[in-house]
Amino acid sequence: MSPEKEYYEEQELQKLIDGTDWKALLTILYAMTRRMIYKRFLSDPDKGIYSKTFKDFVHDALALFFEGKRRCPKNIRLEQFFYSTIRSIISKHIGKHFRTLGLDATEEEVLRVHYESLKTSFDVVKVKGFISVRMKDEICANIFDCWAEGIHQPAEIRDLFGYSEQDYNNAKKRLDRILVDIRKHLINE
Repeated sequence: MSPEKEYYEEQELQKLIDGTDWKALLTILYAMTRRMIYKRFLSDPDKGIYSKTFKDFVHDALALFFEGKRRCPKNIRLEQFFYSTIRSIISKHIGKHFRTLGLDATEEEVLRVHYESLKTSFDVVKVKGFISVRMKDEICANIFDCWAEGIHQPAEIRDLFGYSEQDYNNAKKRLDRILVDIRKHLINE
């Protein structure tokens, strides 16, 4: 029979909270969660997992701790406690959405679940059609695709496609206007 876990209670817990450098711990938790999402869950931490970024998961774990819904055992360090809490939160979050998809899910099904998690009501096919009509400009489409893939540096995009600085800047201005139109369209949907 394993020994019962001892948890921090009232005064000990207050002492732990007061003695913790929360700014430094938050930096550690952010880095740890970014790495966990990338390595363990094979996702981009900045783009997130089903509408939640690495910061959202850290804040959820902190909220559970401060609300007393998740208690820290005395025999482990605070960083380890938050690591296991965050991992658990991410797993439950993924599980909630993953159950709705099979391994052979189409791109449309994945997008549908993703947009449902964002609580949007617009039709994905309709929006994709709207964007493709306005993205007839090849340079704009290439820049937009790079942004969607996480490539944001103008020099990197220019090198990738061999665009001059002037071509890139002109296309970016056109793309900015297109994105404003798309935003207006989505608001009116």
